[in-house]
Amino acid sequence: MTQHTEGRGRRVVANISLSLDGRTNGAGGDVDMGWIVPHALTDAAREHMVRVTATATTALLGRKNYEGFGGFWPTVARAEDADPRDRTFAQWLDSVEKIVFATTLTEATWENSRVADTDPAEVVRRLRRSTGGDIIVLASGSVIKALLDAGELDRLSITLCPELVGGGVRLFEDGLPATSWTLTDLSTTESGAICLLYDRRHAEA
Repeated sequence: MTQHTEGRGRRVVANISLSLDGRTNGAGGDVDMGWIVPHALTDAAREHMVRVTATATTALLGRKNYEGFGGFWPTVARAEDADPRDRTFAQWLDSVEKIVFATTLTEATWENSRVADTDPAEVVRRLRRSTGGDIIVLASGSVIKALLDAGELDRLSITLCPELVGGGVRLFEDGLPATSWTLTDLSTTESGAICLLYDRRHAEA
C-alpha cells in the first residue's frame, strides 16, 4: 500500500462499520451499536483494523468517538492480557496525532490530540500539504459525510455487518456527489461480516 494519492498529497481514509441497511447505529440512537461488537471481535476484523491503520499517522474523530475511544483504548494499550492485535491498535491510537472535531470541547486531554472547531474538509486540505502517512477517520459518520461531500476521501474501509437494524443514522444520504470506486481488498470474518477496501477513481488530469 502506498501512503499518498497521486497529485493530492497524503491519502485520506474513512474506516467505519455498517449494517446491511446502511446504518452506523441502530434505532436506539448513538448508543445502539452492540450489533457491531460480535463482528469487531473476530480475527479477520482485528487484522483488518491493524492493516488499515498501520500506514496512518493522523486520526480524525468526532467528539463522541473521541471521548468514547479515549475512555477505553488507553487501558487496552497497557493490558498484557488483551488480544495482541487490539493492543497493537490501542498503542497506535495512543501515539498517533489525533484531531477531534468539536464545538463544545475546549480541551483535548488525550496525549497527542488537539481540538478543531473548523470544517473537516479544510483541515484535511491543510494536512494533505504536510508530510506524513495516511489520514484516517475512525468511525465518525459526520466527519466522513463532510469529507465525502467535499470530495476529500480517497479510500473507504467498510466492515459490512450481516445485520438489519431497522433504523438509525445512514452513512450515505441522498445528495452526496456521485463518485466511482474500485475494490482493492476484501476479506470475510468468522461471523459473516465483510471487510472491504475501496479506492476512489479520481478523474484523469
